Amino acid sequence: MNQDILIPTNKKYPYAYELNIFQEPLQEVVLSSEEDYKHYTLNPQVVQTLEEILKTKRIGIIALGKTIDVYHPMFHAEFLISRILKLLIKYRQSIVIYTKTNYILNDLNYIKELSTLTYVGLNMNVMCSHLEHEKIIDQMGNSFLSRFECIDTIKKNTDVVVGITINPVIPYLLDSKENLELIFHHAVKYHADYLEVMLLKVNKENASAILTFVEEKYPEHFDAMYRLLSRKSIPTQYKVSFVEMIKELYNKFSINQDHRQLIKERILGINRLDL
Repeated sequence: MNQDILIPTNKKYPYAYELNIFQEPLQEVVLSSEEDYKHYTLNPQVVQTLEEILKTKRIGIIALGKTIDVYHPMFHAEFLISRILKLLIKYRQSIVIYTKTNYILNDLNYIKELSTLTYVGLNMNVMCSHLEHEKIIDQMGNSFLSRFECIDTIKKNTDVVVGITINPVIPYLLDSKENLELIFHHAVKYHADYLEVMLLKVNKENASAILTFVEEKYPEHFDAMYRLLSRKSIPTQYKVSFVEMIKELYNKFSINQDHRQLIKERILGINRLDL
């Protein structure tokens, strides 16, 4: 049995496995464009292989789109994803879907049905609240408002647990209180169940990619970014200041940041209905 399509995380929440629908190994890119993903090809055997796994054992929550947004139209994966969702309905398999686009609405009926049977999560990644930055930094997603309108539709029509992730927050580009506060505001306005904030993780690959990008697109921030990323991690002084700002926003908007508890409560509620 080929189980390479399921990548284990060695934890239960927020997901136990990531589903890879491509023939190539998944590789995360911090600031991605279509050029970064053009070599990926869909795995035509993924549905058959997944069913072989699901019919023999129960597994934890599966993530779809965590590393690569499979709903992006460049992959032409609509038919394949629909087949996967129908399979998940058959086996009542829990899933959390990560995306930056509203193309997930094409599968609204399948997602609605699955959410009545088991836990289904949607995690919408939102980085930029301003159009001029969005077009440069966050090219692979729909517009800021389109993402929240998508959330609104799913909240009104399904039992999906819907969350927002601001990932990554890039220092000097996306860490302004104005940017983050507007995202918090819309998360509450459109009734997101939770919001999580993830500061950029510094490693050799990330630092190099960010610095190259900033030098080309935002040269006015290059020197400050270089000083910040030339270390092995974000300086403590910056982190402390950033964490304080985020705490203020959570207190102001009173939105949940503990999605693991929401998952547990949703699964427990479904199990009680099955008794």
